[in-house]
Amino acid sequence: MCKKLLMMTTSIGCEGLQVVDGRHLLIADTAEAFAAACAIIIQDRELAQAMAQNALQLVREQHDSATVLSKLDSIIARLVDR
Repeated sequence: MCKKLLMMTTSIGCEGLQVVDGRHLLIADTAEAFAAACAIIIQDRELAQAMAQNALQLVREQHDSATVLSKLDSIIARLVDR
């Protein structure tokens, strides 16, 4: 299985997500910036690995099913109490 990931997007691609450029992924909005981000990820394996770990942690904390269902339960409980 391939373990290499290119963790990049545009500003529009990450709208609504609580990601930080350079911590969870790289954000690039032009062809030149996207090419530079590709080069950074390919050349800096430590940064790529750190971003992958940070992104995985973010997904686990904010988007796994238990977390999402807990938030949904809270919303429903507030609505029922009204």
